Amino acid sequence: MRLLNETPLWLRLITAAVATWRLSSLFVHEDGPGDVFRKIRDVFGVYILGDDDRPVSQLGRLLACVWCLSVWIALVMTVVMLMPIWFVMIPFALSAIAIWIEHTFESRWP
Repeated sequence: MRLLNETPLWLRLITAAVATWRLSSLFVHEDGPGDVFRKIRDVFGVYILGDDDRPVSQLGRLLACVWCLSVWIALVMTVVMLMPIWFVMIPFALSAIAIWIEHTFESRWP
């Protein structure tokens, strides 16, 4: 555990950046296990659209846009990154890297 707390800030920053994208993408684009993320979007009104084909509620608009949501998730990740428990971001960062690898090499496999 001591080694994790001695991790350089630059590595924590990269981990936080990749985890921020992954969490933003999960909430905006994916259904998740048991449709948990779809249900969250439903509760916050992502699918209730106005005349302009945008969600009516502010939270619905937030959860419909990766760019918008990533700002708020990044604020949380900044706090987490500076705490001794920063390593909770690692699974999300690893997931994002795995997705990148899959998209990069999926058409190259026989």
